[in-house]
Amino acid sequence: MASTSNSNNNNNKDNNSDDDVHSLLLPGSKATNASTFIQAFATLASKASPDGRSERQSSWSEADPNSNSYISLAEIDTFILNRLVRVHGDDGGMALYREYRPCYILAFNAAKDVAPPSSSSSSGTGKGGISSSSKHDDYITKREFRLLFVFLILHVQLLDAFAIVDGGEAGVDDANDNDDRRITQTEFFDASHLIANYGFVGLADVRNSPYEIFKNMDANDGGVVLLKEWCDYLLEEERKGGTDVGRAVSVVDVAGAASAVTPGKDSGTRTTRSRLTPTPGKKTPTRSSTTKPKPKPKPIHTTPSKSANVASAKKKKAKATTASTATTPSATQSSFRKPGPSADLNLFLSTFHPLVSLTDPSAKRDRSTQWKNADPNSNGMLSLAEVDSWIKLTLQATHKSHKGNQLYRLYRPSYIHAFDAAKSLAGGSTDEYVTKKEFRLLNAYLCIYAEMMDAFAAIDGGGPGVDSNDDRRIGREEWMRGHHTVSTYDLIKLHKITDEEAGIIFTEMDVNGGGYVLLNEWVGYLAKAEVAAETEKGVVLAKTAAYRNVMKASEEATRRVEEDEKKRRTDAAEAEAKRIQEENRAAMEKAAAEEAEAAKRVAAKQKAEAERIEQERIAAEKAEAARLEAERLAKEKAEAERLEQERIAAEKKAEEERLEKERVEQERIEAKKEEAERLAKEEAEAERLEQERIAAEKAEAEEIARLEEEERMLMEEEAELARLEEEERIVKEKIKAEQEEEERIAKALEEKAKMAESLNAELQQEGAAVPEQAAAAATTSLSSFASSFKAAAPMASSLKAAAGSSLAAAAAKASSLAAAVNKEDEE
Repeated sequence: MASTSNSNNNNNKDNNSDDDVHSLLLPGSKATNASTFIQAFATLASKASPDGRSERQSSWSEADPNSNSYISLAEIDTFILNRLVRVHGDDGGMALYREYRPCYILAFNAAKDVAPPSSSSSSGTGKGGISSSSKHDDYITKREFRLLFVFLILHVQLLDAFAIVDGGEAGVDDANDNDDRRITQTEFFDASHLIANYGFVGLADVRNSPYEIFKNMDANDGGVVLLKEWCDYLLEEERKGGTDVGRAVSVVDVAGAASAVTPGKDSGTRTTRSRLTPTPGKKTPTRSSTTKPKPKPKPIHTTPSKSANVASAKKKKAKATTASTATTPSATQSSFRKPGPSADLNLFLSTFHPLVSLTDPSAKRDRSTQWKNADPNSNGMLSLAEVDSWIKLTLQATHKSHKGNQLYRLYRPSYIHAFDAAKSLAGGSTDEYVTKKEFRLLNAYLCIYAEMMDAFAAIDGGGPGVDSNDDRRIGREEWMRGHHTVSTYDLIKLHKITDEEAGIIFTEMDVNGGGYVLLNEWVGYLAKAEVAAETEKGVVLAKTAAYRNVMKASEEATRRVEEDEKKRRTDAAEAEAKRIQEENRAAMEKAAAEEAEAAKRVAAKQKAEAERIEQERIAAEKAEAARLEAERLAKEKAEAERLEQERIAAEKKAEEERLEKERVEQERIEAKKEEAERLAKEEAEAERLEQERIAAEKAEAEEIARLEEEERMLMEEEAELARLEEEERIVKEKIKAEQEEEERIAKALEEKAKMAESLNAELQQEGAAVPEQAAAAATTSLSSFASSFKAAAPMASSLKAAAGSSLAAAAAKASSLAAAVNKEDEE
């Protein structure tokens, strides 16, 4: 039979019963922590409470800190935690927050699609050119704020009843292996008596028909009931039963009146908008809204051209989505931005390429805005972490949270390559950061390296994107099998590759000869080819000093880590495969055992039911007095069991609180210990660095002294060389003078001989007799002169030989000194 308390309430309430929060409280929640949780939010959910409106106003301001009229799931999560801590203290609030956290997203999803938009926003767009309807249904608006807490109160009670069955006891205990956020048939049958009186219409007959109820709950026939299936089934039963809970989730007055009036679409008539009824498993159609989206980060907006719209229409007709968000670059933008072969790459390029243009005024404005978003502390420099965070927030703002996160994770390995390429463009002391002057080219490099990464992912793992088959490296077989799939990319080295060329290209890419092409080898090879071909990408890549070192750095880094990385990945892959295989085997065995146990229980229950019916027939024939006595004893026994269960639950709760306090204290002690160890390591590292610095300074001083001594010796040797050169010059001058003297004497002797011969001839011609004395004197004079000449000749030869020896020795020494000087210069 249905819950008496809930049914009586249903009969005494009118259509506005959802205003009274007490009508939503079920009997079963009053004995658990659910009632304590609900106390913190009851006023916010109530329409009838005088304080409800003012408290909701202040709470809205707290939950919407940036005042953009939207509240995300993360902001709701933070608000719930802060309110619980404020109402129930740090320990109590945190415990309640953790216990009921799984239901927050269910309440959020139920409330975010409820409130209709204003009529003026049916086709409007929000800030940045993004349709308001695309943002509205991902956030809670102010008109949905009270309803959020109505759904929160309901889902807290649903989770509370779910937790009683899951694990065999109330509450969610992470230390309990049976609390696995799903209910098996065994758990459901064993705990059915504990939830029969909780107050939900769908559980009222659970004692008599547990199997049928379980099958109805298990919507996907998975053999287990998940939390969402549990909530969907019980809320649908409440709707069918017409209870207060059912009316709360079926008829929601979001405008404060029974209906809302909006203009007709095509005429001046007035039509009444029916209240929206969220249905489990079905999303309410989205609507437009005039409320502005979150102001930061500002989404990049571009205006699609007519050709882009035509292309989008054609691709939609072909059931593709690649052109849904693509834009056509303006004429002033660099043409290296071309449509990519994958939809994800087009989305990524459409986000950052509009920031590349030098001449487009809108691009300059957008760059200025995005620079402010990327540089939150306004220090004029972006670290790699700030660039990474800015990319994530920009993608989330432009493509919504889920798709933005997907794009961010897909291309994240390429961000460091773009950062390294951009950071050294401006030079100076900021080479480890990206400055505002480098920001435009950072966006260009993000587009270029994302395209390279996309092509890499298309081959890695045998298909596009990143999945479990991808290991961030390309083997030769993968390359030979998939190189034709990347021929459409706007990368010159990937165009029209034959199988023979593919083998050669793989060898060229595999710089370290490890048999695999890593991402850094891939981008280095493609970047080098673009620069060599002087493509527009190559012109952009050649601007950075990082490119000039990319190949050398790639080779050195790859050579250092390739072997260790290969072994680590192989071991990790084998261990992961073994673990997954073991988990699958255990899961299959567990599922088979549970199914067999459930079948046994069903058979036993059916047999017990037959025996019970037979016993009741026999007992009916006995005396009325015996029957009344048996019923009295049964009631007393049931009451005793209930009291015992309550006592056990209270003791367990106290024990859990004690264990939680001990765990928190242990974590605090361990944190202090880790901090002490970290400080000790830092001090040891600082001392080691200081010793290394002192040793380096000492070695440098010794090297300077040695160089100074060598320089002094070299100067002395140069002086000696100059002296020898001077001596060589003097010797040469002496030899020259002696040669001239020798020539003069020879000429004089020759002239005197000629004079003597001439005189003798004259005398002979005249026939005169020469006196003997005159002839003797002439002969003696000639002999004396000849003797003196002969004596001078050996002396001149000796001097010449001595001078030649001195010159040879000087030349040898000069050569030796010159060689020593050259050697010093080379060193």
